[in-house]
Formats: sequence, C-alpha cells, structure tokens
Amino acid sequence: MKVVAFNGSAIKDGNTAMLIRRVLQVLEAEGIEVVSGKTMRANILPKTKIEIIVEDKDVKDVTGIIIKTAGTIGDGKIFASTIDEVIRIRTGEKDSDAI
Repeated sequence: MKVVAFNGSAIKDGNTAMLIRRVLQVLEAEGIEVVSGKTMRANILPKTKIEIIVEDKDVKDVTGIIIKTAGTIGDGKIFASTIDEVIRIRTGEKDSDAI
C-alpha cells in the first residue's frame, strides 16, 4: 500500500501540516510507503459532496440518471453502500417512512 498526503491548507506549517506529518510517521513505522513533502500546484475544480439515500429498489434508476447527466472531467464518483437504519429525529419515523 502507498499513501499520498496532500495538505490543502493555506497555512504552510500549520496544524494540518503537523497532523499529516505525524500520521505519515506512524504509517512509515508500520511499513507503509508514504509520499509527501512535494510542492504541487493543481487547478482543482471546486467540489460539492452530495449524499442521496434511496430505497434499494431505486438505486439503479437513480445512479443511471446521475451517470447519464454527468460526463465531464470532475463530475466525480458514485459510492453506493447500504444504510442499516434511517430515523427522522423530529417525528421518530423509521426506514422507508423517514426517507
């Protein structure tokens, strides 16, 4: 396994950098190859994370629609995973009723 660390903080040697260095030290001690310390400049598009929860029967339809409407660089990835339980806090509704 190889781990590549990126520090996106505007502060070069701030808390984020210290945390990354410490994590990489621990990983190296465990024998995991790490790559860091390189200065890179990239034109990264702004990102938005969207989370959608649908019933099992709708997963293929929803992911199909997303794929059909996407298609340019930076459109992202779809991660599909199971949700064991959904509870609407305000009403106490559960599972399908809470979606």
